[in-house]
Amino acid sequence: MTYAATSWSQTDWSGGVGASTTNQYSSGSSIDATTTSGQVDLSRSEKLSNTGFASDNSSWSVAAVPPSGWVEVPGDSGTYGTSNFLAMKYEAKCAATSDPTTGLSSPDTGFHTYSNSSSACTSANSKQVVSVASGYPIANISQTNAISYCPAVTLNGTATHLITNHEWMTIARNARHREQIGMAV
Repeated sequence: MTYAATSWSQTDWSGGVGASTTNQYSSGSSIDATTTSGQVDLSRSEKLSNTGFASDNSSWSVAAVPPSGWVEVPGDSGTYGTSNFLAMKYEAKCAATSDPTTGLSSPDTGFHTYSNSSSACTSANSKQVVSVASGYPIANISQTNAISYCPAVTLNGTATHLITNHEWMTIARNARHREQIGMAV
């Protein structure tokens, strides 16, 4: 789990590292460390602690981290009416339910794509749709079948949907914006 500080109001960094006008820092000449045999004292070391964080960490929150294989896309409420959403990082792949971290490459269509018409990527066939780097993208699938697979692709218990045109356009606009920033630098 990753933590992020969302409010710095409890600290005073204005005086520089190790300086504070509000006495929220303390220092010591040793650092306690834990080893397999217990706690030991490391001498000739300096430690700097911020008691402001220790006394009031209520303004901290857990940062949302997308599941593996997914990325968070910043929404574009003004133009496309989208809020932040998750999108597959990789093309949809089929994986065995016993190993969802490895995409399948067989049956191959002959064009390095997974033939869904030969072996449907469904739980009835002990398979599932995943977003992983390995394996071949799913091919030979109708839009109707792709939509029917969506409830099986879940993120923390929430069913997914096929990406919408507005979501695609949000991704394209974000990519274009990043490209323009890169060209300006």
